[in-house]
Amino acid sequence: MTSFGRTIVLRLDRMFLYSIEEIQIVIPRQIFFHKIASMCVPAWIVCTFWLGLSATKPAAALSSLKDDGDLTLFQKALVESNGSVIDTELTAAKFLSIVAKGEADESEFVKWIADLGSESYRIRENAESRLYSIPILPEKYRDLARNGSDPEIQFRLTAIFKNRQNRVDKLLIAAIKTAANAKLDSTLDDLLFLYESTTDVIVARELRSAILSVTRLEQQNKMINLVHSERKEMRLLGANVLCKLNVSELSEKLSPLLNDREDSVRFDVARWLIEREYKVALKTFCELITSPSTSIGFRSERVLSAVTGEDFGRVSFSMPKQNSQLQAKWLSWCDGNADSIRLRLPLKAIGKMNGHTLIAINQNLVIELNAEQKEVNRISVDKVLGAEMTIDGNYLLFSYQLQWVREVTRKGEIVWQINGPKFNNAMALLNGNILVTIGTENLVREIDPRTKKTVWECKVDWWANDAFRLENGNTLVGGKGGVVEIAPDKTVVWSYKNESPNTIVVAKPAGTAGFLIGWTDGRVKVLTRDKTSVWEYKSDSKLSDVFRDDEGSTFVVADKEILQLDVEKKIVWRYPKKTGTGTIRR
Repeated sequence: MTSFGRTIVLRLDRMFLYSIEEIQIVIPRQIFFHKIASMCVPAWIVCTFWLGLSATKPAAALSSLKDDGDLTLFQKALVESNGSVIDTELTAAKFLSIVAKGEADESEFVKWIADLGSESYRIRENAESRLYSIPILPEKYRDLARNGSDPEIQFRLTAIFKNRQNRVDKLLIAAIKTAANAKLDSTLDDLLFLYESTTDVIVARELRSAILSVTRLEQQNKMINLVHSERKEMRLLGANVLCKLNVSELSEKLSPLLNDREDSVRFDVARWLIEREYKVALKTFCELITSPSTSIGFRSERVLSAVTGEDFGRVSFSMPKQNSQLQAKWLSWCDGNADSIRLRLPLKAIGKMNGHTLIAINQNLVIELNAEQKEVNRISVDKVLGAEMTIDGNYLLFSYQLQWVREVTRKGEIVWQINGPKFNNAMALLNGNILVTIGTENLVREIDPRTKKTVWECKVDWWANDAFRLENGNTLVGGKGGVVEIAPDKTVVWSYKNESPNTIVVAKPAGTAGFLIGWTDGRVKVLTRDKTSVWEYKSDSKLSDVFRDDEGSTFVVADKEILQLDVEKKIVWRYPKKTGTGTIRR
């Protein structure tokens, strides 16, 4: 068969994966059909043969995937990625090793690329599968995709470079999970290297889980070394693994972290220790009551109250002197009682939703989903506009039309209710208070629901739609005129002027990236403190809420959709109903 004729047949056997338009890039339409008609083998025979291959190969692969219970997650991912079980010795451990080292056998690349132009269909398919699956494919081979002499190799290699990254990402996740499930302690060094170097929050989460799973007691020295790392994430990882292993003299090994320069590290390590009944952590919680991060101060006081049964009051947002007095009471109590007190354990999550999702939709429903996005609770509330989880596990709800804000149990029973102006937003604070915005009065107000008294408030220059209490103790306020960050003394420390004719309805933190801002026309941006846009998304309908969780996922609520986007703006979850106005929290 001529070279030109061979190319035609190769295109046919790939038509299942590539469109006719891609075929035209190589061969003009007129020449394509003319050559098919003039070939000695009738076109209908070639097409029938191709259809048989295309129809049976993926079906057989999927069948083997369902039937073979011995396949690892990584092997299954290879099947799903390539459409067949490829003949290779590539294992999850080897895959992780190649990614971590950033190198592989160059001679294999050369052979597989050459095999893309083979006369044999199976050899071509196997070579393509390998090139799609290998973790590293040097950029220098992209020149072959552009300028190679063999059009078949050019065609396939171009497609591989264009489409392989998404497959490799999925294989990496599958390899990490396989290592975790099989407890492959031999992969620990590679997992640690990848965790330290990755910037992908989803990959980091899987790596952290895998490291916790694969590390054995005899490998504890590697974790002890991490406790002294310069990077906060590595120090926390080392401490977390040591706690899981429950190594001997645990509190002594983690004592440096109870005095860490980062209050967030001190809090997490103290929490892990207190859950294992190490009372030395009580003093750390006492010290953290006056942390510059009011969130940590709030949670530290809540942990102390939860594990001891004592209550000396709540941490204040705007009165540091009161917080110092509260700290002194707790330190005095610990000096006299820490050794004899029986801790109340297990410790419940303080101010966390444990992966659950809370949605208010259609102005009549509040729905709670578990970590697997399965509905676990639902209540009907007339004209409800938003829902938050309180530190007690109840729901904080507000209604703009009916002019109330209330806390209800998961059954919908009212714990307390405050009637008043038209509330545009309500946030449950970790000190038990609530933060509300009152658009008609350009006002942000913190209220103690036990006394129904205002403990702090601040006016802005425009209609206030959204307010969020930040980790640094300041308050972020967004509305018609823009966004401002306000300190406890009501000083504006950062501002962004809204240049759009559309109103800002959402202003929330986006982790360390900056601020998450949403407009009524469906636009969403993440702005850094220097006001540079580093992330953008546009919904097709009017926006009512945007929220970003600790893992970097962004949740968007608009009139026609509720969806979850990953860091690359890919939709990873979508609520199946049109929602109207509502809010979402994770």
